[in-house]
Amino acid sequence: GAAISIPIAAILFVVASPFVLDTSGFSLAAVLLFAVVGLFFPAIVTILTFRSNEQLGPTVTSAVSGTAPLFALLAASLLLDEKIPAQAAAAAAGVAAGIVLLSWKPSSVRRGFARWSLLWPVAGAMLRGVAQVGAKVGLLLWPNPFAAGLIGYAVSSATAIGADRCRGGD
Repeated sequence: GAAISIPIAAILFVVASPFVLDTSGFSLAAVLLFAVVGLFFPAIVTILTFRSNEQLGPTVTSAVSGTAPLFALLAASLLLDEKIPAQAAAAAAGVAAGIVLLSWKPSSVRRGFARWSLLWPVAGAMLRGVAQVGAKVGLLLWPNPFAAGLIGYAVSSATAIGADRCRGGD
């Protein structure tokens, strides 16, 4: 699925780029940051989400994936020295507590559930949160969201197609 949906989105970006892409203010550093973010978002995050759905089901996967803002807050604080508002910290702690409670209630997850399976959606949420911070830094250097999407999805397409080929996909 990722090897189809992400490249199609990239193609749509390319088709729209002659009409929308503004190269004024171009920054090579921003392009490189957008490309690095594209290595793992959305491709690797999508693959981790698919794997998590297989292991845990969509309900638990989506609940745990909801921790992405927690990781975005932590990354922004650590990497950008941003201050975390008290309300955001309390909300993130509430989501984390909910995930802990969810993992302790056996009836809320599939049979054969192993707690280590939570690493799939947690890793996806972590990458999604860090990607937001990386994109923000790139946008500070070159404030062009379309370019960020175009570059990120182009690189992510290669990542998704490469991952599909490595697993023996067609």
